[in-house]
Amino acid sequence: MSSKHGQPPAYELRKPSTSGKDAAAGYTADGIKTARSVVYHSTDRGQHWSLVSPPGPPRRYDIDIVTPSLWRLVAGRRILATDDAGRTWSTITSDTDLSGFGDVDFSTAVVGWAPDPTGNPTVLHTIDGGRHWTKVQVPG
Repeated sequence: MSSKHGQPPAYELRKPSTSGKDAAAGYTADGIKTARSVVYHSTDRGQHWSLVSPPGPPRRYDIDIVTPSLWRLVAGRRILATDDAGRTWSTITSDTDLSGFGDVDFSTAVVGWAPDPTGNPTVLHTIDGGRHWTKVQVPG
């Protein structure tokens, strides 16, 4: 399925990428209509879209687009990882439930950050791809 109008058809674009012309550009979970999670991928800055279906049951993932081909989808303790723009996937089981964090941000395939959703001056930090997280106090 693809669209020629700059946005995936009938889906909310959750996290557009602004880096590079070959960037992955959006994510939506559409469990109600299609009973699957989907990722839309654009290689022309959103002019055209291709559908990528991550494995497993439908979930409302938080997506992090690290590079055009390196993506992390986070839901609870499950992190879906692809290093090839969705052609293959691996599952990482986290020691921390990341439900509610909503803004998990990986800077590399193994280093990631998640701000405390309650407003506490802490962030979670991982250096192993999300398997283990530690709390870090934020100065201030």
